[in-house]
Amino acid sequence: MHVHFQAQIDDSSWIVSQLLWDDAMVAEVFAAHAEYQGFGQPDTTNDTDNVIGGEDDKSPYLFDVQRMPDGAMLASKTITIRSGGPGCTAAGSGGGGPGGPPGG
Repeated sequence: MHVHFQAQIDDSSWIVSQLLWDDAMVAEVFAAHAEYQGFGQPDTTNDTDNVIGGEDDKSPYLFDVQRMPDGAMLASKTITIRSGGPGCTAAGSGGGGPGGPPGG
């Protein structure tokens, strides 16, 4: 499972990319929470999803997740955007660099 996001700089330059949830956490949520149990397990994993172009190391694309004392999960990721210079150089199925087209 993944989440798309878009970042803008100066109302004109932007990038579209994705962040992933860890497969084990997704499996746990779909198995343990009534809101998801009826759907069964997802049929796509991070290894079979083409979101990040089949890269072996998916850790840069995974949310950082903390479990809160009340059972909630807090997900975050620090994204660094550099203005100027080359556009997006990360491998994947899409994602425009600054001023480029949106990702696929």
